[in-house]
Amino acid sequence: MAGAMPGGPGRRGPVGIIGAGPAGARAAELLAAGGWEVLLFDPKAPWEKPCGGGIPAHGFIHFPELRELEGRGRWARRARLIGPDGAELVVETGAPILLVDRRILSAYQLGRAEVAGARRVRCRILDVTRAEHGWRLSGDDGRAYDVAYLIGADGATSRMRRLLAPDFRPRLTPTRGRFVPVGAGADPEIVVWFPPDFRGYVWEFPRGRMWSVGVCHLDHGVGKSRLEGVLGEHVAARGGSMEHRVYGHPIPLPNPGDYDRPEWFGGEDWALCGDAAALVDPISGEGIHHALRSGQLAARALLETGSLAAYRGFLAAEVLPELRKAAEYASRFYERGFVEALLRVCGRGRRMRGVLADVMTGLQSYRTLRLRTAWAYVLDGFPAPSTLVPLVKFFR
Repeated sequence: MAGAMPGGPGRRGPVGIIGAGPAGARAAELLAAGGWEVLLFDPKAPWEKPCGGGIPAHGFIHFPELRELEGRGRWARRARLIGPDGAELVVETGAPILLVDRRILSAYQLGRAEVAGARRVRCRILDVTRAEHGWRLSGDDGRAYDVAYLIGADGATSRMRRLLAPDFRPRLTPTRGRFVPVGAGADPEIVVWFPPDFRGYVWEFPRGRMWSVGVCHLDHGVGKSRLEGVLGEHVAARGGSMEHRVYGHPIPLPNPGDYDRPEWFGGEDWALCGDAAALVDPISGEGIHHALRSGQLAARALLETGSLAAYRGFLAAEVLPELRKAAEYASRFYERGFVEALLRVCGRGRRMRGVLADVMTGLQSYRTLRLRTAWAYVLDGFPAPSTLVPLVKFFR
């Protein structure tokens, strides 16, 4: 039988949204507030997600309501970067980064969506098929749900992506980590270590209640034992213990050319958002801002045009160019000698350090990064001339 509620007076839809994370909950809130009937499918939200949990400064520019969470997280205004050679650089971020447990963020967004009028359905969608007026969704509760529009926001290993865009196969890069309880007086400093001969990094994020300590590698297929070894080396050097709750999750990163295929991100009556669409910064792995933004753009398409056809155009104009440039730089970031040169030049140049701080907080676009870096390098008086060659190779 069909499980969807009939639309109420003046309400359009229904829209089926799979996944109540940042992208799905954002789209659900905006659409429900705009008069659409919304079914938000998620069997377990709100949940804790194994990630850094950082909301960068530019997130508050686009989503100022997130400041309501500041009393439930920690503001980090300083980051300590450790290079492959052991050299350290402390960066004062200026604009702070809010570190918050993902369960708290998830509950907050889900609550806003439900208050706006979205109907939460606690089931997992196992299959989607075309129906006379849209889509029929088959849930693990044995029911079928008929919807006119479908938004897939079900994470890195998205079932919706496999069903709706089977040729879209982002790389799922591995992570391993630990959740460590945080004391109330813990120093809210972000730590990032770039191990030698390792295309990835180790992070420490002192979130609201738990310290997220983890490692990621940007190549698919790296084994758990190698990740555990690198993480254990870092934790031991910091005087910590690996005897804490273990986590691991994939980070979806695009293959070359993926961002040039907008048809993989949506159609007239469907869209992929957030991690399901691999909308993740390929250098930092940050995805919360892009998830929120994509959910917002999917809602905007329906609210403004009555169709999801415009979504991929919005995405191609407002999100994909930045991620495409980031992917170009990511391929060079871990070339031998670059991170060491970056930390050295930023340590000696105030303006260069400011550029790095703005990249970390999302205030500096990758598309204008080369020009600003060139001016900063000149105005800083050509600090550490030996770094010029690695920088030129990075921006080539």
